[in-house]
Amino acid sequence: MTSCNLEILCWNVRGPNQRARRDTVRETINGTSCHIACLQETKLNEIDRYTATYLGGYRLDEYVFKPAGGLSSTKGGMMLLWNSNQVGQR
Repeated sequence: MTSCNLEILCWNVRGPNQRARRDTVRETINGTSCHIACLQETKLNEIDRYTATYLGGYRLDEYVFKPAGGLSSTKGGMMLLWNSNQVGQR
């Protein structure tokens, strides 16, 4: 068994659907040395590669997301970003 020293950021972002909020998320992630970032309550139905790269920078180069629920998209949504050089996917 090997040891692993991963840094994980977990944050309820309360919807990065406005530019100022996205900028805050980006600055916070880039201000850390996290290998994984879990963003909760994204309140977004779709997250494309451009948005993922903007939020996670080039260091957190892979992502998956679960869309927000409901017609108004005011609840839920989750995004997981990670550094593919540090975290493997099976």
